[in-house]
Amino acid sequence: MPNCKVLLAGIGKDSHSVGLHLLKLSLAERGFDVDFRGIQNNPEDFKSLSKDYQLVMLSTLDGHASLYLQNFTISEHDKQGALWVIGGNLTIDAEPGALEAAFQTKGFDLVYPKYVDLTTFFLQLEQLFTLNNIALPLPDTKHAQTGIHQHLLSRIDELEAGSSFMRSRAKVLASHPNGQAAANLHQNGLFLAEKPSFSHIVSHSRSLCHLPLLQPRSGVSTTSEQLRYFEHFTSLGVEVLSFQIDSLTRNNDYNGAEQGLNQNKLNGFPLINHGVGPVRAICQAVAPPLQVRHSTKDPRLLAEISLAAGCTSFEGGPICYNIPYYKDYSLAESLNRWAYVDQLCAHYYQYHGVAIDREFFGTLTGTLIPPSLAIASNILEMLTAISHGVKSVSLGYAEQGCRSQDIAAIAVMGELAKQTAAAHGFNDITIQTVFHQYMAAFPATRARSEQLIYASAQTAVLAGADRLLYKTAAEFNNIPTLEDNTEAFQLIQRAMRDTATADWEMVNIEKEIIYQETTELLSTILGHQADYRDAIINAFNRGWLDIPFSPSLYSMGRVTTARDNSYAVRYLDCGNLPLSAASKKRNSDMVEAKKEKLNISSNADLLEHDLLLIPRGQYRHWPLS
Repeated sequence: MPNCKVLLAGIGKDSHSVGLHLLKLSLAERGFDVDFRGIQNNPEDFKSLSKDYQLVMLSTLDGHASLYLQNFTISEHDKQGALWVIGGNLTIDAEPGALEAAFQTKGFDLVYPKYVDLTTFFLQLEQLFTLNNIALPLPDTKHAQTGIHQHLLSRIDELEAGSSFMRSRAKVLASHPNGQAAANLHQNGLFLAEKPSFSHIVSHSRSLCHLPLLQPRSGVSTTSEQLRYFEHFTSLGVEVLSFQIDSLTRNNDYNGAEQGLNQNKLNGFPLINHGVGPVRAICQAVAPPLQVRHSTKDPRLLAEISLAAGCTSFEGGPICYNIPYYKDYSLAESLNRWAYVDQLCAHYYQYHGVAIDREFFGTLTGTLIPPSLAIASNILEMLTAISHGVKSVSLGYAEQGCRSQDIAAIAVMGELAKQTAAAHGFNDITIQTVFHQYMAAFPATRARSEQLIYASAQTAVLAGADRLLYKTAAEFNNIPTLEDNTEAFQLIQRAMRDTATADWEMVNIEKEIIYQETTELLSTILGHQADYRDAIINAFNRGWLDIPFSPSLYSMGRVTTARDNSYAVRYLDCGNLPLSAASKKRNSDMVEAKKEKLNISSNADLLEHDLLLIPRGQYRHWPLS
C-alpha cells in the first residue's frame, strides 16, 4: 500500500494546538504519513507543496478564518491532485452553512466551520477519497508514528553570561516612549518599599485563617474602569489583585494596543501604553498589593514599568511563557529575557529590601498535564530565578479533576520546591503554592460550571494551597464581567466554609507516585549540567522535558497523556522523558486498563474521549473522582 501523505497545519495568529495534536495522532494511527507544521502558518506557503501530498489539512480555532483567507483561493491546478480540508472554529458570527459554501468556492473539498468528531470526519474523508480514486492507507494503531514534527534545538552558547540587566536596560526602556519614566531605579525602589508586599500578605492571611487567599483575574482597557474593578473587589474583601494584560501587549504590539485602547476594544489592560504614572495612581488608590499576569513574549519592558509603578508580584518564566504559547521562540532567547526580569527584581531587593514575588505559570498548556511535569517545570524556573537573586517565588498548578491527585500535587510541589532550594544552597527563599481552577474547556452549562467552581475551591482548601486563582461560571461561553466575578467570589467563599472530604489513602499513594516521577525527571536534568539555564536547554533538546500539546518547535512533541480509570492524568506516551522502567510501566498499565474498560484500542480515540469529557458533559460531577 503506497504512503498517503498529509500536510497538517494551523493558520493565522491562532495559538491553539491541542486539537492539531489529536488530529496528528489519529491520522498516524490510521496509517497516514503526517507532516505536522504546527501553528501560525501562512496558507499561501502550501500551494507550491500541494503536489507532494494527497491531503492538505488546515485549522484555526479563533474564529478568524475569513480574515486569514480573505484573499486565498486554491485552484484545481494549484492542488495538483491533493484534497484540501479546513476546519476548527472558523467563525464567531457567520452562519456555518454560509461559511461552508464560501470556503468551498475557495477550493476546499471539505469544510468544517465548527467542531466535528473524529468518527464523522474519517467517514466523510473515506467517501471523498473513494470519489477521487485515492487509496486509503492501512490502519496501524500499534506502531503508528505520530508524524514528522520539526524539533529545533536551542543553543547554550546563545545564553548571555553574567548580569545582562544593566547592559541592555537603556535599549529596553527606549523601546517605548513610556519606558523612560521607569529609568530611575532609586526612586522606583523608594516607591516600591512603601507598597504592600504581595507574598507577605499571602503568608499573613494563610497564618490567620488557614485558607487559600482568593485572587480574581481582571483586565480591562481603561485605567478608570480597571480602578472600578479593583475598588469593587476590595469592597468584597479581596486581599490581592492583578492586572490581566491584553493580548496585543503580550505580543509586544504596542501600536496595536494603542489603537485598541482608543477604541476601548482590548481583552485586557495595556499597562505599557498607560505608563508608570497612571498605573502608580491605581496602586496608590487601592490597599491590596498588585500583581501583573500575562504571557508576554518579551517581558522586560512590562516588568520595568510594572515594578516602577508599584506592583510587587510579576508572573511568568522562560518555560511557562514560551513553550505553551509560541511556535519558534528559542529557549535561549526566553531565558535571556527572563534573566533580565529576575535581575531587575533582585536589584530592588538588594538595594531597597523589596522582595518582588515571581510566580510561574505551571499550568503550561492547561490540558492533561501530569503533575510531575508541572512540578519539574516550576522548580527549574524557580532555580533560575533564585540563582539571579529573587527572594520570593510562587509555583502554580492547574487542577486536573482527580481530587486525590490534585491534593497530592500541591503538597509535593511545595515540599519538593523547598527541599530542592535548600539542597542547592538557597535557604532564605519564600516559596508559596498557587492552585488554578480547571484551565481546559469548561462545562457547556452555567449550572455545571458553578458546580465545578464550588467543588474545585474545596479541593484547593484540602490541598492547603496558599492562593487560589478562581474562574467564573461565564467561562463556558463568554468573557467574565464584574458581576460574574462577584458571583464566583461569593460562591467560592461559601464552598470554602462547607465541609469537604478526600480519600487520604489515595492522596498518599498519589504523593508517592508524583514524588518519584518528579525526582526522576529532576535528577537526570540537573545531574548533567551545573548551570540551571544550560540544564533547561539540554533537557528540551534531549526530550527530557516535553510539554504535551505544545505548539513549540523547541519541544520534542512526543509526550502524550490521558486519564486513567480514576480520572488521574497519566503518560500515554513517555517520549524521551527520563522516567524509570517502573514509572513507565505503571503509567502504561493504568492507561491500558482505562482503554480496556472503555473498549477502546486507539490512543487517539482515548485522547478525544478525555479532551472532550468536560465540555460534552460526559461525567457525573466535579471532581471527577
